[in-house]
Amino acid sequence: MINNAWNGDKSNWAWSQCISLAQTNGAVIPSWTYDWGNEDALQPGYEEWEVKSYPEILYGVKSQSEQSATCEQTGLPVRYSDMPDIDISYSYRTTQTSNRIGDHFDEYGSLQSTTGGDRNVAIESFLYSSCDIRRGSDSNREFELMVWLDHGTERLPSGRPPVAVYTDKAGQRYDVYVKGQVDSGYVAYVAQQTSTTGTIRWNDFFTDAKDNAGTYGIKTINNHWCLANVLFGSEIWWGEGSLTLDYYQIQRSY
Repeated sequence: MINNAWNGDKSNWAWSQCISLAQTNGAVIPSWTYDWGNEDALQPGYEEWEVKSYPEILYGVKSQSEQSATCEQTGLPVRYSDMPDIDISYSYRTTQTSNRIGDHFDEYGSLQSTTGGDRNVAIESFLYSSCDIRRGSDSNREFELMVWLDHGTERLPSGRPPVAVYTDKAGQRYDVYVKGQVDSGYVAYVAQQTSTTGTIRWNDFFTDAKDNAGTYGIKTINNHWCLANVLFGSEIWWGEGSLTLDYYQIQRSY
């Protein structure tokens, strides 16, 4: 588990975020609570759309100091051409209080006040140009793929409309968002219906992204790139709430 309040310095709120583990009937249950304040609780010069944090469960490698187990145990990093079939099963609960205040535009373009917050629940993976995973100024990251299982009232992966709709083999429909020339190494699949429990075939999203790279306007995934990790977490913009991950399993098969 990584608390990952990576953008906390952009907030002027006395924010808090805590990750924890509980054990119930032999199962380990991760959870986190957070309070990032009101939507406008920002340091001067920063924008409301900037993510504050991404508390997460890491499977695989993010850096030399962030690794969930040995490479032999997780099978990651692995070249994309050798990527196993990965099935991700999950069940989670979220809460959000009405103690925090924000705003939004209604269908008529009028600014309205709102309470609660804005966050998503998302699974993501990063691909790197080699299996020597580096971050920071020496980063060799090439591609980020996200699947949003849930989202808040306003924030979406891009200010632009979705470029397509993807339907998985279970019939779940996802709006496909990209960032265009801003970041051609990014694609996000946003579930049209919130999915708090289920199993997704991770490889199918990568296959769709690779096969439709030209249509979506993103990089084409290279078979020599390396899949480094699978992350389950919440991008949080503002508000007060919690997430409890009651069940989580990553199953690999070759």
